[in-house]
Amino acid sequence: MGGPIVNDNEKIPVAYVIDNFYRGGGTENQLAILIDHLDRARFTPYVFNLKPKWGDNGIDIDCEVIYLNVSSLLSLSMIKAVLNIARFLRKKKVKILQLYFLESRLVGTLAGRLARMKKIIFCRREMGWWYTSGKLKLTQIMAKLSHYCLVNAHAIKKLVVETEKFPAEKIEVIHNGVELKRRGEGKPKVKADFGIPENAPVVVIVANLRPVKRIDRLINCAAKMENKAAHFLIVGEGPLLNDLKSQAESLGIGERVHFYYAREGVHDILKLSTIGVLTSDSEGLSNVLIEYAFAGIPTVAFDTGGNHEVIEDGLTGFIIPRGDEKMMSEKIDRLLKNHEESNRMGETARQNAQAKFSVPAMVKKTEDFYIKILSE
Repeated sequence: MGGPIVNDNEKIPVAYVIDNFYRGGGTENQLAILIDHLDRARFTPYVFNLKPKWGDNGIDIDCEVIYLNVSSLLSLSMIKAVLNIARFLRKKKVKILQLYFLESRLVGTLAGRLARMKKIIFCRREMGWWYTSGKLKLTQIMAKLSHYCLVNAHAIKKLVVETEKFPAEKIEVIHNGVELKRRGEGKPKVKADFGIPENAPVVVIVANLRPVKRIDRLINCAAKMENKAAHFLIVGEGPLLNDLKSQAESLGIGERVHFYYAREGVHDILKLSTIGVLTSDSEGLSNVLIEYAFAGIPTVAFDTGGNHEVIEDGLTGFIIPRGDEKMMSEKIDRLLKNHEESNRMGETARQNAQAKFSVPAMVKKTEDFYIKILSE
């Protein structure tokens, strides 16, 4: 395969292309964390922000961020972006090009090929439930033009092999690295801030209020449960807010279902929570499940995507057949009733998360992956 293309004393330029770069989204935040912690004695990162900068979603980070302002695909701005990226890659002698999301994959793949890059990595971090047949065909074409794939769950690796026809030996699995720390300088949240009695158990779900997250199922579960003292804290924003509030009211549990959008992270909220829940129809590797684990709370989640790679069924929480609201209600009731089991699961989850999903572990595995492919 040839010798290494960098020497030990040479800094390795790495370029990333992503739709919008900011701290907040799951994938976007993972990239920010990676860049924050990359060994700058060995790597020099650059980021291309594909789309126009929107609102105040800039990012305070120690690397060069180039805004490409692509208004739409198959436009003049896209052609300019491909040419600008290719020119930059050649000028900076970039050794690795890493691509996120479909649109950035398309632009980045074309630019990388134009610049004759030898190490183009595409990232898959979701199950692609929304992919049409046309988009799936596009991913297969782009996969053929790429050299490696980086995924954050074994479930996604299997999916890429099956749907994008990409060779398994060229796919690297690196789990997310999560930082659970308090942001902002405001007063820490307490139960009273949400109208929750101090002695009431709290079942929390952190998710965007979109159809795929199926938060309606959690509200159904809340109404079916034996425990009528538990309160449910739904943390997120999205178009279904009013519908979900109406659902809770119609089921007679409106006083025990609370909605909140955490602009400064979920650290305080998880500290006051008893159980974490995830009801999505589709997930890649959920950062939220890892955050629950770091907070030391057991989790009940449907079996989808990489959820079983975070939750050890019966040891750190429960994996439920997707859509089985009756079983989910029963498992939440069980954990609320059995404090010893709940505490034991939460502590085991914390220990597992510290071993598997720490930021240092994620960064080291990524750096090792870069060095490995450069030697091939």
